[in-house]
Amino acid sequence: MKKIQLSVIAAVAALLALTAVSCKKTPAPSAASLQIEVDGITATTATVHVTATGDAPTLVRFFSPVELSSLGINIQDKDAVAKYATDNGSAISLPYTTTVSSLEPFAEYAVGAVAFNADMKVTSATAVRFQTAAPDNAICEDGDGAGSVTERIL
Repeated sequence: MKKIQLSVIAAVAALLALTAVSCKKTPAPSAASLQIEVDGITATTATVHVTATGDAPTLVRFFSPVELSSLGINIQDKDAVAKYATDNGSAISLPYTTTVSSLEPFAEYAVGAVAFNADMKVTSATAVRFQTAAPDNAICEDGDGAGSVTERIL
């Protein structure tokens, strides 16, 4: 009788161990989160870097610098950024780096991107605002570079 009880106890313990192993949850996928950095800003150029953390997105659409005054959206509204990047952006692979030229000196620009998962649902949308520098030969009306810019002719 003791052998049967020990066998039953061992079987129950084995069953509990198998149940515990099979009940372990696999970690939920972490949605992609986009990051945009802008550096190397001059009067007419800027270098833009787009990366993601979390699971790799299925698709990323990126819009190149657009003058903030003509953008027509609030870049702090993620839904607006997602729609603008979807409608006006280009598909890119991550990590992505581009140097943009032909920017206007001393102007405010925005760049943005939207990421989609395999179901084509937006997982992340972000935008960054930056200002190009004043030209090297510019005279600014105030000491900190703000105000209108006039080119100095030598």
